[in-house]
Amino acid sequence: MNTKLTLTISISLCLAVSAFANLVDVTFNGPGSLAQGGVYVGPYNLTLDNQLTKLVCDDFTDEVSAGEKWIANVYNFSNLSQTKYAAAGARAYDQAGWLYEQGLLNPNQWGDIHYALWAVFNPTATEASGGWTAGAANWLATAEHQTFTANEFNGLSIYTPTQLSGSGAPQEFIGGTPTIVAVPEPNVGMLLGLGLLGGIVWRRYQNRSVAS
Repeated sequence: MNTKLTLTISISLCLAVSAFANLVDVTFNGPGSLAQGGVYVGPYNLTLDNQLTKLVCDDFTDEVSAGEKWIANVYNFSNLSQTKYAAAGARAYDQAGWLYEQGLLNPNQWGDIHYALWAVFNPTATEASGGWTAGAANWLATAEHQTFTANEFNGLSIYTPTQLSGSGAPQEFIGGTPTIVAVPEPNVGMLLGLGLLGGIVWRRYQNRSVAS
């Protein structure tokens, strides 16, 4: 097989693999100084692919500790099919996104707001904990009565660990920075076809050059 044709196919395969990959290395650097009911509330300090950022977790049932590392898939709010709480639906994530933004606007109420955010996905465990307050219940009720528009929270990202269950499963996080753009998932066959076509065009060009 022509060397350049083989190279073209190899490049296409690499493109296909990288296009499907939307992963980020996550390091949990530790919580901030805010706590409620004996539990640290967000925002927390993390590193995503060597970029320092602050995120909140939406998962009350799992725990992470300072220095813990894992790999996460990055999704926006238009692509929830593989997130941890996909079964809860888009509206639940919209409520979580809205509460996250309210926390940024009302940092002195992060405790109640974060408990409300946890209760979106884990109501039984969250509301039975010592940190649940009337303020948290009010924030949750307010989120539940919001009207959301399409793509309203596409500026936010969801960081879903590749390990979703079992011992030591990390938490899922939500945040807005740094912005990691999801890579479209093209059809592998299409990419291979383009690679083959490019190889054929290149081969014909080479043959014409030799003939002339």
